[in-house]
Amino acid sequence: MSRSRAALTIAAICSVALLAGSRGPSHAAEAIGAEAVSDEEDSEDAWPPGPPPCFDLVVVARLVKQTYFPLDPLPDGGFTLDAGFYLDLEIERRLAGVESRTRLTVPIARHTEFPSHVKRLLLFLRRSPRGGYGVRGVSSQIVRDTGGRYVMPAARPLSPMDRPYNYLPVNANALLKPIRYDPAQAWWLEKNYLEGEQFCSDGAPARGGGVCSDPYGKGYVEPDLSLYPWGTMKEKWFVADRGLFVSDILKANAERRCSATDPFP
Repeated sequence: MSRSRAALTIAAICSVALLAGSRGPSHAAEAIGAEAVSDEEDSEDAWPPGPPPCFDLVVVARLVKQTYFPLDPLPDGGFTLDAGFYLDLEIERRLAGVESRTRLTVPIARHTEFPSHVKRLLLFLRRSPRGGYGVRGVSSQIVRDTGGRYVMPAARPLSPMDRPYNYLPVNANALLKPIRYDPAQAWWLEKNYLEGEQFCSDGAPARGGGVCSDPYGKGYVEPDLSLYPWGTMKEKWFVADRGLFVSDILKANAERRCSATDPFP
């Protein structure tokens, strides 16, 4: 997976539950459900890959801290490339569901932690029978427009690789609307995260896989703007001219709210 593709798919879905009063890895790991999805299992051939799991709560939250914990071995003796992370969240806005707390800690299984520049997450959460939450869907590609509304900027047509996986409406591209926002919020549209030709700090083209003779030197990317038809390059940011409002994502998933008879996870 290329660096730019990995950046675009940085948020993985998993069904890990936080067990109230405990942060032990075995307690968190035992609640990983059958719907857990890794980036390697995503397919661009089918959209959606299946009905999205139900959820109890949808929030936009600030990522305050993330703490690693090891996952338990798989029951069949296999291994996973994922690691466990506790996400300490400060709720910026509750969009659906009932929750009076302004801070939550939820576990998630991912290939790696979120980069330090990821500050805001959109999360679909499922309440655990023990009082915590499991993550059903997450996206780090959320900004606030000039009117204060949450939106996912789209520099090119949305695909099943985009997040929140499973919750993205089938007709997402038909729902895109003109947007205006501060481009510095969209970390994944910063020049060096775009797809294009990679160069080393001395100006020499990077070898296959972006390898430079000085691996610690700061390289850069010359973006291939033909891959980004919806917007313009302004200084070091690509500014998308349209996006998918989070309110439209919620409308498309209104019937996926959990009921008392839905099993956990």
